[in-house]
Amino acid sequence: MPAVPSRFPAVRFGTELLFVIFVLLSVLAAVLVSLELRGMTDADWAGRRPLLTLLASGIALGLTAVLLRRFDVADLLSRLAFLVFWFGNLGMSAVSAIAAFGPRSADTYLVMPQLSDRTLLVVNVAYTVLGIIVWNLLTTDTTAYRNIRLGVRAAHKDSFPNAQWNRTVGAPGRSMLNLAGENSMSARRTAIAQQLMAPLLDELLSIPGVTIVHGLRSPAHPEIVIGHAVVSGGRIALLDPVLWEPATYRLDSSGRVLRNGLISEEHTTALPIVMDDLAEGMPGAPIRAWLTVLPTTDGELHTSTERPDSLVTLGTPSSTLGEVGDWLAGDGEGEYVNVFALQMVMRHRLG
Repeated sequence: MPAVPSRFPAVRFGTELLFVIFVLLSVLAAVLVSLELRGMTDADWAGRRPLLTLLASGIALGLTAVLLRRFDVADLLSRLAFLVFWFGNLGMSAVSAIAAFGPRSADTYLVMPQLSDRTLLVVNVAYTVLGIIVWNLLTTDTTAYRNIRLGVRAAHKDSFPNAQWNRTVGAPGRSMLNLAGENSMSARRTAIAQQLMAPLLDELLSIPGVTIVHGLRSPAHPEIVIGHAVVSGGRIALLDPVLWEPATYRLDSSGRVLRNGLISEEHTTALPIVMDDLAEGMPGAPIRAWLTVLPTTDGELHTSTERPDSLVTLGTPSSTLGEVGDWLAGDGEGEYVNVFALQMVMRHRLG
C-alpha cells in the first residue's frame, strides 16, 4: 500500500536555499544585536537601546514567521508574526532613513556605531525584502504540498477502506441484480456474464499493483453500469462482458457492433460513454475498454475491431485477458498503486 506523504512539507530547492540563508542571517543578526545590547552603558538607554530592541524584535518576528511557515504549523500565528515583522521593519527602516539623511545632533542616535546609518538602512531593507520573498515562496510551496497531502489522504481513505488494500472489490453480478431487480431478464443475463468473467480476471492479479473492482457506475450517467474495472498504476481498463449467441461480431469505425455484417439494436455498448465520463474526472489518464463476448451456446464465435487504434476493443475472454494484461503491465506502472486512479474507480463502484 503506498504511503501518505509525510507531515513535514517538501519545498523546492531554491526555496529551501533561500530559507537557510535567511535563517543564518537572522541568527547572525541576533548575535550581533545581543552583543551590542550587552555592551551598552546606562547613557545609551535613551538613544540606542530602544532602537536596538526594535531591531531585535523584528529579527525574532521574521525568524518566527519563516520557521512556522517552513514547518507548516500555526498558520495564523505565522501570518500575524509576518505582518508585525513587515510593519516593524518598515518602521525601523524609516528610523534608519531619518538618522541617515536627517540632521545629526549626536552619536547617540546611531543604532550601531560600527555601521553607518546608511549601511544599516540598506542592510535592514535587504533583510526585510529577503524575509518577504522567503515567506511568500514557503507559503506557495507548503500550501501546494499540503493540498497534495490532503488529496492523497482522501484518496487513501476512498481506495483502502479500513486501511486495507482489497485487491478484489465487489460481488460480480450481485449489484447489477440489486439495481435492476431479480425479475429483470436483461439484468440476470448481464449478471451471469459478469459472474462468468470474474474468475478469469483473477489471472491479472499476477501484476503486483492490480486492483479489480466489480460493478462500476458511469460518473455522469448513473443509469449506465459496466461489469468490471481493472486499475494498475495510473491505467484503468474497463471490461464489460456480454452473453451473446455465437456469430461473427465486428466493431466498426463508428463504434457500432455488427452481427454477421448487420447492425443490430440488441448488440450495443455504452463503454465509450463511461470512458468519456471517467476521462473528465481524470484528464489525461490512460483509459481503455474491452467489450467481451461470452457465447450463450456452443458454436463459432468470432470477434474483430475495425480500427486497431480504437480505445474500445471487441474480443473473446481469452483475447481480452491477453490484451488487458499486456497493456496494464506495458509501461512498468503495474508494479505500483496510483491512489488517484483507484479512488476514481472506487468512488463510482456499485455498492
